[in-house]
Amino acid sequence: MKLANVTRFFLGLGLIFLFIATGAYASPNLIVDGSFESPTVAAGNLTDFAGGQSIGAWQVLGNDVTQLSTTYAETGNGMIAFNAQSGLVSLDLTGMGNTGPTNGVVQSVTTAAGGHYQLSFWVGVAYGSQSFYQLPATVNLSIAGTSVGSYTNSTLSNYGYVTWEQFTTSFIANATSTSIAFYNGTPTTNNFAGLDNVSLVALPEPCGMLWPLLAIALAFSPVKIQARRRC
Repeated sequence: MKLANVTRFFLGLGLIFLFIATGAYASPNLIVDGSFESPTVAAGNLTDFAGGQSIGAWQVLGNDVTQLSTTYAETGNGMIAFNAQSGLVSLDLTGMGNTGPTNGVVQSVTTAAGGHYQLSFWVGVAYGSQSFYQLPATVNLSIAGTSVGSYTNSTLSNYGYVTWEQFTTSFIANATSTSIAFYNGTPTTNNFAGLDNVSLVALPEPCGMLWPLLAIALAFSPVKIQARRRC
């Protein structure tokens, strides 16, 4: 293999890895306002929303949920600062004092029937001196009206703050519109179940990923190869 051909070959491989590393296949977030930034919450404050109300693109379910500024703190409960995972705001699915397991938010997104999707979100647990801030936080997830599981953050290590943990799941859409709903799954003995930074992206089909990469490799290959697409 001549030096020029070797150079072209490894250049092709480099482009493939660059193509993957830079997220060329990354699709946009289909969730609107996944960090609950709208409406704006004044610094150091919170806003409670009753069931049936809207928080931006989200619809409130159950009794109530609470939107918290990242600088909001409760001085009487061990100086807990309710720091957001992303942006300036997070959501507490327990509402004001944990008002029940039907509390939650839902948003419907446009999907392609048969399409593959990946959903990620962060669950927050608060850790303070009060007993109702010393227990794990659980969020229940429902997709297209079907319960798909409970996600619990048990990391009580960052005293005086909220600790966040990311969870990820994938699914195949069965319609052109899919509802994504999060519910409070935390027992009433715990007064906080944080939710933040929700993201839903379409996953590329394996065949759809293969052929652009193969085309790059063939373009720089020192050997001329003919390939037929069978996908």
